[in-house]
Amino acid sequence: MTEKRPVSLLQLFLAFCRLGAVSFGGNMALVSVVQNYACRKKKWLTDDVVLDGVTLCSLLPGPLAVNLIAYSGYKIRGLAGAIVSILGILLPSFILVTGLSYLYFNFGKIPVVKSILHSLAPVMAGVIFATVIPLARKNLLKNSQYIIASAALVVMLAFRGPAGIVSVIICSGLAGYILFYKKADIENKPEKSSLPVLRILLLILLLIAVTGVFYFKVLFPDESLRLLGKTFSGMSLTLFGGGYVFIPSIGTIVTSTFHWLTMKEFTDGIAIGQITPGPILITSAFIGFKIAGVGGALLATLATFIPPAILVMISSHFLNYLKSQPAAQSIFSGLRPAIIGMIASAIVFIGKDAALEWQSWLLFIMVVVSIQHYKIDASIVIPGSVFIGYFLCML
Repeated sequence: MTEKRPVSLLQLFLAFCRLGAVSFGGNMALVSVVQNYACRKKKWLTDDVVLDGVTLCSLLPGPLAVNLIAYSGYKIRGLAGAIVSILGILLPSFILVTGLSYLYFNFGKIPVVKSILHSLAPVMAGVIFATVIPLARKNLLKNSQYIIASAALVVMLAFRGPAGIVSVIICSGLAGYILFYKKADIENKPEKSSLPVLRILLLILLLIAVTGVFYFKVLFPDESLRLLGKTFSGMSLTLFGGGYVFIPSIGTIVTSTFHWLTMKEFTDGIAIGQITPGPILITSAFIGFKIAGVGGALLATLATFIPPAILVMISSHFLNYLKSQPAAQSIFSGLRPAIIGMIASAIVFIGKDAALEWQSWLLFIMVVVSIQHYKIDASIVIPGSVFIGYFLCML
């Protein structure tokens, strides 16, 4: 964090709420929007802090993007900052998904506007591209770093999911150690940081509390709510690789194991999660709504996102300790360019859903120029571009 005055919790909440309302496209799209806002515009965090956060969250279970939000809020204002950041980023998508769930289960239809959906892919691809450009200029200073970033991009395109992520993290960390360890500035290395044992223990107790609460009948007399909380909190702490890895596991549990939803309802729920801003795992609100209305939607959402976020906060202290070691510094010198390559791979994943028409290319260029050249905030560019895209797709 580079601001001298601390960021107020209200300011932090409103900022992430604003970003949560326009961040379509899943993990890396949301990461790009946050990096653009928190690092480039507000200067709350440095690029290195965010890239280290992406590395940490890639290695931990749960939704990467929301875990990074928790990490960023924790870095800015501690535990309170993490809480308001998570609530801010989830609130807009939670309201939208809950509202759409009500319409779906009562009227049997999802209000989808195809022209708007078609314009989302090139817009979010442009946002990520505009984020990668300054990241690459600032962090890829050597040929070896360009090679690591390019290799990470290729691996992510070839092996999507946990296999690709784990391979990139291991190989780039090893490459960083081999290439940069001997060049580490030992004399100017930071002092070794000590672990805040009491704070870590308190966070561990908090994690035990928010997951164990679902096992007490006195707190949750309704068995369906207890089962809902246990199911989603358990999955959030055991599944790696983000939303697209969660989906098959959640689908099996909710349709075959507990029979909460039919396969058609589950598929429609995934569609609702994709057409609304925020993380794709906000689909948990759709499932919770089917079981217990708004209360079920809220419970499923919190059980999905809060436990892994607390785990990220705990792990961040060990990350700080490791980074004070020369060997770890060299490893992170290899990891940072790899993370840039991973973010760049999202351009292809998201962009492939865009129709290869002149409207898509025009939207893509408009977004890149607006953010990169004119420095317009992404939270303004995204809804404006989607609005323009709606009319362009009519042509």
